[in-house]
Amino acid sequence: MKFLIYFLWIFAGIGLAILFLKSIHESIKLIKPGKKNVSVSLILMTTLLRWIVVFGVFALALLHSPLALGLIFTSFTITRMFLLFRRHYSLMAKVNQAQ
Repeated sequence: MKFLIYFLWIFAGIGLAILFLKSIHESIKLIKPGKKNVSVSLILMTTLLRWIVVFGVFALALLHSPLALGLIFTSFTITRMFLLFRRHYSLMAKVNQAQ
């Protein structure tokens, strides 16, 4: 049974990374160049909210066990890096096609 719970922590880390990057994408779409103060406040507040959620989930994992924290942190970090690299290479492919 404990084995299954640790897999759930891994999947929670993957889901948290996807949610984290999706919320960044949505925040960027809300930026309005003509309203600088509103845009800055929006970015700061959504960044703060994102990190509160991440640290809250990490704290819950630590309450369960240090291994759960390690699993969720590792899966969160690896998933974020994978998605960022994938996005980077797809953007670079588009730039190369445009040239």
